[in-house]
Amino acid sequence: MFQDPVFGSFTDFEEEPREPSRIHIRVKQRTARKRLTIIEGFASDLDLKKIAQCLRKLFRVSSAVLATEDGAVIQLSGDLRHEVRQFLIKYQIWEKGVDPPIQIHGG
Repeated sequence: MFQDPVFGSFTDFEEEPREPSRIHIRVKQRTARKRLTIIEGFASDLDLKKIAQCLRKLFRVSSAVLATEDGAVIQLSGDLRHEVRQFLIKYQIWEKGVDPPIQIHGG
């Protein structure tokens, strides 16, 4: 074990338990007819490319994984807020300990 003369060992610092994040599903109006569904707040250990690929095949839409300041988001073409929510609940893709884990934004 590495012993730092100033701070001691690294085991002296306990990690504070962080609050589990919620998944946010938003819709963004692109043009008069076109909309985008944006999904954010995933756990860092998930493979977002595989989730996006599964959503793309299931709903037959285009998808992309984009890097933002707050982390990566999945972007789908079309307004699929409620369908994506049902998908995430069915396959339990969220951090445990959050109730409700998924929040839909927009009307």
